[in-house]
Amino acid sequence: MDFAEASLPRKLIHPPLNRLPTRLVKDAGIPPSDSLETEPTNSHDSIYPVMSLPGSCLLPTGVLPLYIFEERFQKMLEEALSGDRMFCIGTRVSGEDTPLRFSSLGLIRACVTRPDGTAHLILHGLRRVEFVEWFYDQPYDRARVRSIPTEGLNAPEVDDELEELRSIVREQLLPQVVNSDSLAQHLETIEDPESYADTIACNFVSEMEDLQVLLGEPRLGRRLGHLRHMLSALLENSQA
Repeated sequence: MDFAEASLPRKLIHPPLNRLPTRLVKDAGIPPSDSLETEPTNSHDSIYPVMSLPGSCLLPTGVLPLYIFEERFQKMLEEALSGDRMFCIGTRVSGEDTPLRFSSLGLIRACVTRPDGTAHLILHGLRRVEFVEWFYDQPYDRARVRSIPTEGLNAPEVDDELEELRSIVREQLLPQVVNSDSLAQHLETIEDPESYADTIACNFVSEMEDLQVLLGEPRLGRRLGHLRHMLSALLENSQA
């Protein structure tokens, strides 16, 4: 799949650039993302399928390529495609019976199924959710989710935190990235502070504990501050 990637030296490693592969979207017969409805219906307290995976996390604006091969998830995908095309990714950690508390509701942007029932799909993160109740009445897990709306969008600290975050990314982080031009250009087009922060987190934050903090924090100013500290720690570790 045509993901643009940048490689970082030493410990500074990040997932693929947050961009949909337009070739797969076209081949799958699904319109581009900007022409799709992205607001879930009644998602403030609704039940959705959950695909629980170890070491995987989906953030708003992020895209996650998935290969569906287990029979239970084939059933989940079939039902999702016949409905609103949405499900959540649950982050599993060792020693825990249920996935971590926070996630994102994802929309199937593209899907190519095969005669044997397996499928390749692209899941696009829409919005933050909290798992509040679990159901085990299907071959796959389901959960009641509660949306986490972002608060304090116009708070005074948002502009200050965003300016500091952009400075760290532009002056300290990106210079360490090999072949980062496409990523840098993409970031310069993002004006919305929330989308900018989520895009940075998708590309550079990999610790599940840190991602849970970013997913569960409703106030934008504090979320930006958390992310700034995470990037500073990442840069320090990369120099060790």
